Amino acid sequence: ALGATGLVPADRSITDRLAQAAGEAARTGTVASVDLLEDRVPAGSDVVGVDLETAALLALGQKLELAIGAMIFATIFGIPLGFIAAKRYGTWIDQTSLIVSLIGISIPIFFLAIILKYIFSVRLGWLPSVGRQDPLLDAEHPTNFFILDAIITRNWEAFVDAVRHLILPAIALGTIPLAIIARITRASTLDVQNEDYVRTARAKGVSP
Repeated sequence: ALGATGLVPADRSITDRLAQAAGEAARTGTVASVDLLEDRVPAGSDVVGVDLETAALLALGQKLELAIGAMIFATIFGIPLGFIAAKRYGTWIDQTSLIVSLIGISIPIFFLAIILKYIFSVRLGWLPSVGRQDPLLDAEHPTNFFILDAIITRNWEAFVDAVRHLILPAIALGTIPLAIIARITRASTLDVQNEDYVRTARAKGVSP
């Protein structure tokens, strides 16, 4: 809830504040102008004077980095999974891949994220549960892409830390495209295996 000053509470993150301000503007029928958003994110709050442009760049870098990470995860695991399922067509491997892809498409991302966070962060303690970087880590961010920034500045400790923070969100977000890529790869591989030239090659003794 809003306080007496009409500002978003100070314990909210900068992206949450911007999102709430934009939502208020949409509900009231007003335009979410720069002035409105800046009123909701005061310079004297816990964001230490971060202006709207900086906050937008930070949010953009975060979303793009997560999207890229999710697609890399989906591609790296989706293509081999679909290919292996097609090569082992009709076996338990094929059936398992179909079940996994169906679960990947069906399960809500937020629910999967909670499960991953509970297992790998809370119970096992292998990966961080929140944020993009360890608050005790000193790192420069010229582009707001934390992994790219770590490579540019050759801060390998920050690189490892950024990757560790990205793993769980990327897995949670990448499950749906992974399942789609796996199913498409499987179907495409099966189509190719049934082509005439493939059957002819097999008849001549060429191994699959």
